[in-house]
Amino acid sequence: MSKNFKVSFYLRSNHTTKEGKLPIMTRISLRGDRVTVGSTGCFTDPKLWISTTSRIKGRSGYALATNTELDRIEADLNYIFRRHEFEDFLTVEFIKSEYLGKTSDKSSFLGFFDELLKKTEAEVGVSRTKASFPKYDVIRRRFADFIYSRYKRKDLHMGELSYMHVSEFEHYLITECKYKHNTAMRIMRNLKTVVLQAMKFGLITRDPYANYKVKMERTDRGFLTEEELEMMLSKPMPVERLEQVRDVFVFSCFTGLAYIDLFQLSKEHIVKIDGKMWILKKRQKTDVVSNILLLDVPQRILKKYAKMMKDDPHGRLLAVNTNQKM
Repeated sequence: MSKNFKVSFYLRSNHTTKEGKLPIMTRISLRGDRVTVGSTGCFTDPKLWISTTSRIKGRSGYALATNTELDRIEADLNYIFRRHEFEDFLTVEFIKSEYLGKTSDKSSFLGFFDELLKKTEAEVGVSRTKASFPKYDVIRRRFADFIYSRYKRKDLHMGELSYMHVSEFEHYLITECKYKHNTAMRIMRNLKTVVLQAMKFGLITRDPYANYKVKMERTDRGFLTEEELEMMLSKPMPVERLEQVRDVFVFSCFTGLAYIDLFQLSKEHIVKIDGKMWILKKRQKTDVVSNILLLDVPQRILKKYAKMMKDDPHGRLLAVNTNQKM
């Protein structure tokens, strides 16, 4: 490789974090021209920084991980230079633009994410549910807010995306967005789906999730006893709408059906086997058939709304206010 191209790293001294760390910046130079590429996404205690080698001293886990990340960035920039080394148009600005993903939408992470969102939106109602698009749209906005908040950047080059960004994004969701652990983990899991798609297209060669594990915490959701549910059913409600919502909720408790499954429930799903009433229905989420015995309480609820069920044009058993979530 020609010696007139150089990648170096330095500390941004005018931007100190709460922990007293400074961001590590990337700079490239070519034939006397020099330009700052931007933040590496890494931070360090200035006392640990070795300016002569542009690395963190020590053998701690953080030092090794950060130095490995700096090696990766340097290798990516050198790779761009080597690909265009003999081209007349090669400048530091061109190398910077290609590295940051400004020369192609597909070479930027959020650009790829936007394309994926368009495809997802087009598939809603065909092969995807309505919930798919908003879920990924929120993740895209959160990740965009994260990279701007942390690095003052509007996008990341595919080659930049690393374990450091994944780990920092989790921290951002919990500390800045105030998400609970399991909510943050669901976002991290769905973001991983986007990353895997980019890897399948060959746009990301190093898996940023390689050393990251999505760990859900076990939660105690609690439960209502049969006596408590009976108390709910016997309690007078001030308005009819609340009474209907209460009844649908109790029906869900006794059958274990999710809201979407209750919304879809119709006469064709109710069968009589050996003198007992059963619900036989595929679950929306898993597409697996559930066999649910109808106990006395849910049968009472069905009888209560028998007339409304009969009048519903779609033949739904719980057509009453099912467009309002509990």
